[in-house]
Amino acid sequence: MPGFCPAHYRFGAILASISLLVAATPVGALVTNGSYYDWGPYYQSQQVLGLSFSSLEHLPTPTLPAEVSIPPATGIFPGNPLSPFEHFIENTQLTFTFDPVAKEELRLSIAEERLSEAKTLTDQGQHQYAAEAAVAYRQTMRTVSENLQTLATTNPDAAATLSTVVENAAVAHAVVAESIVLASPPAVAETWTDIVSGTEKALDAVADATGQPAVPDDLSVSIQALKDQGLLTTEESEKIYGFGSRADVRDELERLATSGRFPVAEVANLDTAVATRYPDFHDQTMNVLQFAELRTYQTLPPPTDEARKSIEEWQNRENKDLPPPPEIRPYIYSLRADELAKTVDLTPFTPEQQSEVVEFLPEAAAENPTAPLPTPKPSPSPQPAADQPLAGTPAPTPQPAADRPLDEAPSPSPVPSPEPTPTPAPPSVTPYITEYKGVLPGDPFYFFKQVGEQVQTATAFDPARRAELHMQHAEERLREATALVGDEARAAVYQQTLERYSDMMHNAADTMKSLGDEHADKKELARDFEVEASRHNIVFEKGLLPVPTENTQIFAEAVQATEDAMDVCADALERAPLPPALTDRLQDLKAQGLVLAEEVDAITQAGTREEVREKIRELVELGTFPPGDAKKMDESQAVFAPQDYNQLVEVRKVEELNRLREVQTKFAQTATLRATKAGYETQLQTLTQTVDTSIIRPEDLAGREDLVRVYEAIAATASARPLNGGQFGPEATPGATPAPPVISPADVVLNECPIGALFQSEVGCVWEDNGRRVDDFEQYRCEKPGLYWSFGAKACVAVTANAPSEDFRPACPAGITWVWSSAACQIPSVGDPFPVPPPEPTPSSDKEREKRAKACPSGSTYQPPRGCVWSDTDNPVYDPDQYRCTKGTYYSFGQKDCVPNPEPGSPLPDDARPTCTEDGTIFRWELGKCAPEPKPYVPTGVSFLSVPQPTIVIPDNPFYFL
Repeated sequence: MPGFCPAHYRFGAILASISLLVAATPVGALVTNGSYYDWGPYYQSQQVLGLSFSSLEHLPTPTLPAEVSIPPATGIFPGNPLSPFEHFIENTQLTFTFDPVAKEELRLSIAEERLSEAKTLTDQGQHQYAAEAAVAYRQTMRTVSENLQTLATTNPDAAATLSTVVENAAVAHAVVAESIVLASPPAVAETWTDIVSGTEKALDAVADATGQPAVPDDLSVSIQALKDQGLLTTEESEKIYGFGSRADVRDELERLATSGRFPVAEVANLDTAVATRYPDFHDQTMNVLQFAELRTYQTLPPPTDEARKSIEEWQNRENKDLPPPPEIRPYIYSLRADELAKTVDLTPFTPEQQSEVVEFLPEAAAENPTAPLPTPKPSPSPQPAADQPLAGTPAPTPQPAADRPLDEAPSPSPVPSPEPTPTPAPPSVTPYITEYKGVLPGDPFYFFKQVGEQVQTATAFDPARRAELHMQHAEERLREATALVGDEARAAVYQQTLERYSDMMHNAADTMKSLGDEHADKKELARDFEVEASRHNIVFEKGLLPVPTENTQIFAEAVQATEDAMDVCADALERAPLPPALTDRLQDLKAQGLVLAEEVDAITQAGTREEVREKIRELVELGTFPPGDAKKMDESQAVFAPQDYNQLVEVRKVEELNRLREVQTKFAQTATLRATKAGYETQLQTLTQTVDTSIIRPEDLAGREDLVRVYEAIAATASARPLNGGQFGPEATPGATPAPPVISPADVVLNECPIGALFQSEVGCVWEDNGRRVDDFEQYRCEKPGLYWSFGAKACVAVTANAPSEDFRPACPAGITWVWSSAACQIPSVGDPFPVPPPEPTPSSDKEREKRAKACPSGSTYQPPRGCVWSDTDNPVYDPDQYRCTKGTYYSFGQKDCVPNPEPGSPLPDDARPTCTEDGTIFRWELGKCAPEPKPYVPTGVSFLSVPQPTIVIPDNPFYFL
């Protein structure tokens, strides 16, 4: 079998990362590598999110080189009573092989036999025994690596010969294992992650034995780029360069990745042998890694314009060692995200996946030559009859309430109703738990299995081995419970099996805690257990198994057991007691008055992850800590299964909403409790607006009928919510027909209509391109929450913290503003809003000054701090007083004076707004300068697992509750 190269972090990171959503741990399989991480926080900065690499992600699998394959295994397999005898024979052969190179070559052939057994057993569905073969492979490759390092110091010539043999085998093994992991569900992929872990150790040993640089050239380039982008500090980069071995560099990068300080896609640059031997496979894998990394950034709050300016100023700093200031740290990821959006090859991905990138980063993706071209909109046609849809507009199709976006109202259709969509099957436990084929609890021979497990545990004198056995037995109980589902005669046995599962998980956690820090296998075992606990947690929180009728609390106990296990593992891996995702969030909760200052102090001062969990559980029980934020404690799940993690966060929001409604009804009407009730009402309204029903379905709330009712109520009342989150105020009644305007001859003046609209007698202001009334709100409806109708882009765009208020309504000629209540442009009254651009700091460099000067319209210059100033009058461009005109006239920026309106029925000319010199820009009053038009949201018809982000809004922002 041809060799494979350093299955570097990419294979432990990739594969483990890869097994992120595939993160599962079949009975004997032990996750080995901690490099299953990706750069990018979930809600806040510095939170690690893993890559979703599994068949559930539907990402393209790199093409396996034609010359690399795994031959089918023959002979005795794990699980066969004669298997120990085969291992005895292999060990005997090794004992009587005295040449060091020949001995390790023999050991490599044994490892390859374990690899073949793992593949054959996986194909046969014998996942438990496949996992045993994978563990044996990993241990064998670890021994090869250690012996190679020893030989390099005692016999360099022999080590050079052996290095070539080891590299050839390990590279081929890693390529095959990675390809399988990418196509496997969580419960299967863990087996192949073990194999990748073994190849990583071997390839690192080869690199060190052959004198290769600890930091390859490509990785060095990446480190410098990440440091320039602020993702890596000078101290961190210097520490990386200070290591003398490839293995030490990998360990440090894993540590940084765990803390969210290094992108896993860049760690793949450690795979120099893979890149050399199989460049196409390496490039395809890197591309998939980068795309998956981009997905993780979609959950982050987008940088505001002010933050972007601060980032640009920081990038132009003279002292390159100066770290980014705290106020821009949450948005530093945008530099990396923009770079990936411009360079990632989108060709291998589906149109829906390509649209993800285009929608998420439209400006950066526009520079990507592989990005799809935007779909042209149909040309407008004459206005149809009142009972016909507009030209180019598809006939409305009723949607089930549960599937309709939150802000979309059901619209009646004159066409016959379509056939009802079949109810989708509820989520299956199969991807997370492998099929069980042995004796079941209640069978006559099950007693002997119990005795065998007890003997195994009693005779395991090494605490690490006991912890491993407890993990295996917990997995076995869950597999047995899965096999018992549907057997009503064994309902009591099913419940007992789940209860025994919780006991096993607690036993494994307690044994793990008893391991001393000096134990060689402690951290590796902790990684294994953490992945298993994360996977099991998904099963119980999603309700993929039925809840026993006699003990309805069993699932809550199981969830707590998995959480405790994850916390013990986090402490064993020396992670921070408070996950990074909660560090900044606690301050937000304190500022909102949900958590007291002393409670925040108690949490931040806790010394272990277990202590933090206990304190947060107490606050959740009191109802003062949001369950969705408490879920951020499950840091490992955010790494190994982010899509499931994101979905469970949404479910917890629904739980909180249900709890608030229940508590709200119990309040007495005293003054104090009325105030408390009002606060709960605000929380209720906010939660109702932010729960994203596109992420969860009723099937995902199986077993929780109370939550299903809340979910259905949210989905069913979507049409009754404020249009686009209240963008148009109380006047915009969903589904209502605009009231006919009161028209008089004096009203027929064109300066009462916005730019792009014209006045029609007995109708009012209508849009020139589609003929619809400007105050017909239905045309502005957005199909997803978190969007608003941009009158600049003429499409739905994402809400941001600094979304300009002027973009929320039609643009009027200079000096007047649009008022919805009168459906006309008019001179602002006292207190009426008028677009005023945000103040800009004095430019810190000539480059910045030149950039701002280009944003000024024709005939003006940039004069800080006044902004754009007309050259002939020395007045600021955005000063509205200079554009006041009388009725029947408008201000022409071409003639620099008030001029008569055009003929009735004609729109205002282009000179009703300043002219820009830069292509692709228009003058935007809310910014006081020329800028690109807002980018529209392009729906794909595919639901994405993305959690709405908390948005800091200004007081007059109409999207307060989004």
